[in-house]
Amino acid sequence: MEILSKAKTRWLKSLRIKKHREASGYFVVEGAKIISEVLEAGWNVSLIVAGQHVDEDIITKAGMQNVMVCTADESTIRELSSLSTPPGLMAAVAFPETPSIETLKFSGTYLYCDGIRDPGNLGTILRCADWFGHGALICSPDCAEVWNAKTLMASMGSFLRVPVLSADGATFFAAAKAKGYAICGSVMDGMDIYDHNIVRDTILVIGNESEGIRPELMAFLDQKVSIPGGKPGQPHAESLNAAMAASILSAEWFRVTRSKK
Repeated sequence: MEILSKAKTRWLKSLRIKKHREASGYFVVEGAKIISEVLEAGWNVSLIVAGQHVDEDIITKAGMQNVMVCTADESTIRELSSLSTPPGLMAAVAFPETPSIETLKFSGTYLYCDGIRDPGNLGTILRCADWFGHGALICSPDCAEVWNAKTLMASMGSFLRVPVLSADGATFFAAAKAKGYAICGSVMDGMDIYDHNIVRDTILVIGNESEGIRPELMAFLDQKVSIPGGKPGQPHAESLNAAMAASILSAEWFRVTRSKK
């Protein structure tokens, strides 16, 4: 293994910034588990950087795919890492090819995120989409970036299994409706989700953390649902976290549609 060069160090450091990720088409993942999963999934890995403790399993898998592995000292690893406690292993991974709205195979339930700004929320929603088997996660252009380190960390590897598309709501909803899909939005004053007539081919819409679904998209909603909570007459939280709401809606859709198969 060769020592990480200054040029590669600069390149990896640049990938901490979104515009450089987009320009190069690469992002960084950290930790042995996720790097192992990336390699097993056959994604295009350009470079792996290891600290003092080299994971032999990773080295073997990298060698089988002709992936370059470099070593770096602890200070360089800290400089390159986006984590407060660097795991000592990172990889530069190429963006995957993702389907467009035109090529998306509409089947089952999908999640649409409208203006989710927190990377942790988006990553958790991605993990939710993976767990409940959604066909894809579609994000409005102003959502947090999927390839942000915090998003990737919160997804716990789910980015490897769930296609993520970027599309404005009006365009995506029109395409979904043309395929016979219902558009269902999570709102504060909708029908109780547990009284709702759930159908399999649905787009579940999760709105912005503080503002909800933007007004111009409300007209596309065929159904508006709410998650009941709290005790009547007693103080309770104003709302649920966006990722929590996505998980509860997804769980109910999964439960009902599974029983209808």
